[in-house]
Amino acid sequence: MKANVYWNRGLTYFQRGDEENALGDYNEALTLDPKLTSAYKNRAAIFIKRGDNDRAIADLGQAALLNPKDAEIYVSRASIYVHRGDYGHAVADYSNAVALNPANAPAWRGRGFAFQAMGDNVRAAADASEALRLDPSMSSARLDLGGAISDFSQAIGIDSKMASAYFSRGVAHLGKSDWDLAIADFTSVLALDPNQAVAYLNRGQAFSAKHDRDQAIADFTQAIQIAPDTMIAYRKRAFFRLEGGDSQGAIDDYTHVIDGNPKDAEALRGRGHARLENHEPDAAIVDLTAAIALNPKDILAYRFRALAYDAKRDTKRADMDFATERRFEPTDR
Repeated sequence: MKANVYWNRGLTYFQRGDEENALGDYNEALTLDPKLTSAYKNRAAIFIKRGDNDRAIADLGQAALLNPKDAEIYVSRASIYVHRGDYGHAVADYSNAVALNPANAPAWRGRGFAFQAMGDNVRAAADASEALRLDPSMSSARLDLGGAISDFSQAIGIDSKMASAYFSRGVAHLGKSDWDLAIADFTSVLALDPNQAVAYLNRGQAFSAKHDRDQAIADFTQAIQIAPDTMIAYRKRAFFRLEGGDSQGAIDDYTHVIDGNPKDAEALRGRGHARLENHEPDAAIVDLTAAIALNPKDILAYRFRALAYDAKRDTKRADMDFATERRFEPTDR
């Protein structure tokens, strides 16, 4: 028989729930035609259903090589990475999917979840909004958090040592603002895998939401020690260091972020603020001017620069910046 005959029969078996015979036919189809992309995709679906994620990823990888413009291949593989807690690879696959098909709402939604899990709430919110714009009926773009929690709890009931399930449930608790439950889940993750930087990062966010500055800083510091390139941890630690009066520590953290991206307007504004608090008005003005050049409507940057000019007794420039701040302030308060 030809490969397509086996593929069609395999599909029929699969639709009837006969996975074993479906798998046998897909294997035969691929033996006859190793370039039959649809057979790899369908066989991967069986592996996913059986929880054999390694073989599913392998099949989807082969399918992507054969047909790199099929967005659904990337979405399927990304969902496996999410289940594993491998959010970096999930973001990469979802990004491929939206690049190939910008109208793919589930891909935007999935990437938003992955960004949220990585602690990047700004990009998470942006992706969730895009998913809703594309498909207003997709309420799960804001994540079906209750359903997700139930699913992950069920997985934990089956395997109490599944760190990825605790992590994903913790992310869902974060989304519901259930800070204590999130902290408990991320603590369970760290008991199973003490070197998971993103768990410290997310637990730090939960502590920060509870206004527990010391614990938040401690967790952001742990995340940085494990993964020194975790820029978002430096940014968040800088904020809380500044809030706690450690302006020099905040300057150091913001500098690390700026070294990685000299055009990071938010980090420049943050360092400018920290330098102002550290009684360095000239250096503060340099940073805040750079921030304003990148984002001319940043009212906080104008406010802090006005205060820096005022510290130098340059009332003319201070008044100009205060006036600009008032001009850009929202009027619907």
